Amino acid sequence: MTALIVALLVIVGVLPLACYPLTRTRLAPPTVAVAGLTLILLGIVALLAAEADPVTGAWGVVCRVLIVIAAITGGSAVVRSALLAGGVDPWNGGQRRDTCADESAEETGQTRRQPALRGGRVIGYLERVAILAALFVGWPAGMAVIVGVKGLARYPEIRDADAGEQSRMSPAGS
Repeated sequence: MTALIVALLVIVGVLPLACYPLTRTRLAPPTVAVAGLTLILLGIVALLAAEADPVTGAWGVVCRVLIVIAAITGGSAVVRSALLAGGVDPWNGGQRRDTCADESAEETGQTRRQPALRGGRVIGYLERVAILAALFVGWPAGMAVIVGVKGLARYPEIRDADAGEQSRMSPAGS
């Protein structure tokens, strides 16, 4: 059973990397498909893990490393899919797909883009690793601390009125 769980975790970790060119095409169907398959495989792993004996020793370390890799690689597709489901275009600086540029931009024929919050992908990776670390050491309340720290760290960037949709995208990864 452990070998099957490890194999599925490897697939979950490698799948988003193998499909990365598809999910960067700015098309929703490949992104949603990768996210859905990732979540289904993680669900299967969770069901198998519930029935399996606890893993200790080297296999325990291997499983934890694979879980971290799966969270890092699979999280981006899942977050993009969640944004798409909410009507936000994750590839266009967080602009809502159902809104137009403001009137002054329409008059000049230019599209006004909001400044992007920098480091979102790296912050997402670090946040996922930190949440898993908190869970691995048996401190689930650490998740709230991590999300709170992220909000405090992003506050100077999202408090400005110019942030617009960007201020709503920052907690989406959480």
